[in-house]
Parts: sequence; C-alpha cells; structure tokens
Amino acid sequence: MNKFMKERGFLMIASFIFAFVIWLAVTNGADPLTDRTFNNIKVIELNKSMILSTGKRPSITGDALVSFVVEGKTSAVNALQESDFYVTIDYAELSEFNTIPVRIKLLNVRDTEFTIKRQSKNTISVVLIEE
Repeated sequence: MNKFMKERGFLMIASFIFAFVIWLAVTNGADPLTDRTFNNIKVIELNKSMILSTGKRPSITGDALVSFVVEGKTSAVNALQESDFYVTIDYAELSEFNTIPVRIKLLNVRDTEFTIKRQSKNTISVVLIEE
C-alpha cells in the first residue's frame, strides 16, 4: 500500500508539472490580436511655411490632439509607447474647405504589422488669418 501511494503521488506531481509546461507553451506561443488606445497625441504641423509665405497665418480650429486605437499582436502592441507614433497634418494637403487630413505613422517599427482601427479626428480644420 505504501509503494502504491508513493507511485501515485509521484504521478500526480509529474502530471501537474507536465500540465504547467503545456500551459506555459500554449500561452507563450499564442500571441492573439489586441487593441490599445492612445489618447491626446499632439499633432505636428508640416509645411506651415507654405501658408505663411502667402501672407496668411494658419490657426487650427479646436485642439490639435488626436486619439486612436491600434490593433496588432499582443506582445507588440503592449510594447508600444506614445513616442513610437508620428501624428501629422501637412499644409500641402490643405483642401478648399480648409481641412487637412490627419496622418498617423509608426516610427522604429520592427517587422510587426499594426492597424489603426479608429481615430478621433480624420481631418483638422484650419482658419487662415490675414496678416
């Protein structure tokens, strides 16, 4: 009876260790897609001198902050920081309605793919003030 209990105890411990190793392999191997929100990222203005050279001063209507949701593999998305993004408006793209598209780019990205799922502003409105 004592030998049976020792063998049974050993088998139980071995099975728990085996189950833990399998669980660890599955959780580390699986890298599902996840979302992460970045809030209030400052927009950088490009080619502002184009407008200034016409004798007008551009002024952004409202705030120049953009929030967006990034989708990608969990390990990669969790490693992202605000400084990994470059959010811009380019005055060379100023429309006849005085709006400029907002562009979000990733900097220093490895071979991981990310998708911008949503952003709070697709365009920013600008008022041109005569100087």
